[in-house]
Amino acid sequence: MSSIDSIRQNPALADELSKEMDTVRETCTSCGACVKHCAFLNKYGDPFTIAGRLRSSSITEAVAFECSLCGLCEAICPQGVQPARMFLAMRRSAVDKGVAEMKPYRRLLSYEARGHSRLFAHYAIPQGCDTVLFPGCTLPGTRPAATAALTARLHELVPNLGVVLDCCHKPSHDLGRQEFFATHFGAIRERLLKAGVSTILTACPNCTKTFRAYGDGLEIRTVYELLADAEGPAPERSAVEVMIHDPCPFRHDEPVRAASRKLLEVRRLSVHEPKRTGRRTQCCGEGGSVGCVDAALADNWTSSRLEQSEGLPIAASCAGCAAMLRRAGADAHHVLDLYFHPVETLSGTIKPSGFLAGYLNRLRYKKKLKKTIR
Repeated sequence: MSSIDSIRQNPALADELSKEMDTVRETCTSCGACVKHCAFLNKYGDPFTIAGRLRSSSITEAVAFECSLCGLCEAICPQGVQPARMFLAMRRSAVDKGVAEMKPYRRLLSYEARGHSRLFAHYAIPQGCDTVLFPGCTLPGTRPAATAALTARLHELVPNLGVVLDCCHKPSHDLGRQEFFATHFGAIRERLLKAGVSTILTACPNCTKTFRAYGDGLEIRTVYELLADAEGPAPERSAVEVMIHDPCPFRHDEPVRAASRKLLEVRRLSVHEPKRTGRRTQCCGEGGSVGCVDAALADNWTSSRLEQSEGLPIAASCAGCAAMLRRAGADAHHVLDLYFHPVETLSGTIKPSGFLAGYLNRLRYKKKLKKTIR
């Protein structure tokens, strides 16, 4: 049974949550290592305590919507506990019971719905194509120049490349909308497989994580790895330094993290590693959509990341991370902007597009795909 089918056929959410709670209670020693680095755990206690409070009904599943699901607690835990699994199960249970309030997420869910709508979605899969670029929702809208350059370069590396514009529905997944996610992502996966697609090239970390977890039958590779493999040795670095920000979904993906660094280094940028990097990277503040219900918790992550940048420009392989950090005042850029247009990006000549312009950029990109890929 595929993982997406297992979601569809697992109505016993209470059993799932109980199992995750038991696992946490059996393995967490309440050492406090994770609590030191997380404002959410500081507020509610270590995972062992939270599981116990949930059992005694002194808290409800709704508190899980204040967790960013970033996975830092797992990376820090000396016992290898995975609390985010329990917090996601809590979210799913809350939705299943009808006690999860979705109004705070209306704008996010509308964004998700538009990405999957007939207006913005498009499957440009030529005859005999087995590899498609799945750029995600945000990159084509906010960074049209980088998206165009990426598409052109990938066509050189994969001549019969297809491009699929759609939403992977990661927002619904993380909000615990299990049935909705399974139905809509499952339809995307089945459509790709039916079209003969076997390889997905992803640019968005969230799309990458979603396809790897539920895209059974599909090989998932990031564009960062493909681009880096096509490059030769990095030249001597210049004095221009940027801080690398690893997105949470790439926490355990060392090859992707290494590829992102190489793409910066081949443009003669010197990569500065912050205090929390790699497996122990910190959330930008956008994770889990926490800002929709507790802006202070989300801001805690963002402020901490800005402090670690020490005033340097920030490079992130996630359009969402870059946007979150820019809104907080950071000079944050997407890795692909710095790879394809380093001078223009650092000088401010090329800037990410705003909300409305982003939708127009997505429509323009779709229109171009219709003309160039039949």
